This record gives sequence, C-alpha cells and structure tokens, in this order.
Amino acid sequence: MRREDVLSRLVDLIDERKRLRPADSYVVNLLDGGVDAIGAKVREEALELIEAVGKKDADHTAHEAAALLFHACVSPRLSLIPI
Repeated sequence: MRREDVLSRLVDLIDERKRLRPADSYVVNLLDGGVDAIGAKVREEALELIEAVGKKDADHTAHEAAALLFHACVSPRLSLIPI
C-alpha cells in the first residue's frame, strides 16, 4: 500500500468516527475534549518522539511518529479543515 493511501484511509476513518460517533471511539473522545485534549496529546506524542529519536530506537521512533501523525490528523477535524 502506498503511503498516500495510508494517510487517506486514516483521514477517512477519522471523518467516519466523527460522523457516526461510536460510543467507544477514541477519536470521538478526543474531539469532544476539544483543543485542550487534542493539543495535550499532540504535545505528549511530540515529546515522546523526540525522546525515541534521541535513544536511536527505531521501533519506538516509528511507534511515536505514527502516534504523533494520528493526533495531528485528528486536530484539524475540530474545525473541519481538510487534510
């Protein structure tokens, strides 16, 4: 699968969760928490990514980069900004 496809699928999934609002959805919980909740997660994941890079831990770095990307994709959905 191409990288572009992965990002597109992620954004589509985030939009679907926002639209359908499943009760157990982490995306819904983040969106309901607003800017403060999503901002806190973006900051947390960014710091964890920096730490992983500093430790030269490839697996941990990949995990934290994915987490940061996910939260960065959720945040603009508060304002319906297209990604």
